[in-house]
Amino acid sequence: MSLGNGHVYFVLTHLGRSYSLMAEARRLVTTGPYGIIRHPLYVMEELAAFAVLIQFVSSAQCSYSSSMP
Repeated sequence: MSLGNGHVYFVLTHLGRSYSLMAEARRLVTTGPYGIIRHPLYVMEELAAFAVLIQFVSSAQCSYSSSMP
């Protein structure tokens, strides 16, 4: 989970001033992670969400198997 969140921070810092709600403040970024993946912020957020899912499923499975006789 921290790997995904760390990459989200990296992607946001690479965007810099281009991360804005106003279209006038944005510019096209084609370097860094944006040179490899079209939407790296979405990919890293999904990675973090997947890590949370794995953590939840594995803890639920451990509690289920420990309650079995």
